Amino acid sequence: MAIVLAEVVAVSFTNVSTQEHNLVFLAPIDVRTSEIVRPGEVERLELVTPGAGTYEFVCTIHEEMTGSLLVR
Repeated sequence: MAIVLAEVVAVSFTNVSTQEHNLVFLAPIDVRTSEIVRPGEVERLELVTPGAGTYEFVCTIHEEMTGSLLVR
């Protein structure tokens, strides 16, 4: 996922899986969904980008599931 540097960014997390998941951004971004997002549920997150860079996120239920947000 890549975005242009902005003050506030909205991210929609849609669980299209048949399993429960969540989305947790790692430091320095302190934003997360509920502990459990059930299949078919959508959660909207708002975050402030700390500057250009790559910011990691994980599913703490399935720690092998990771991703990153690129801010330019």
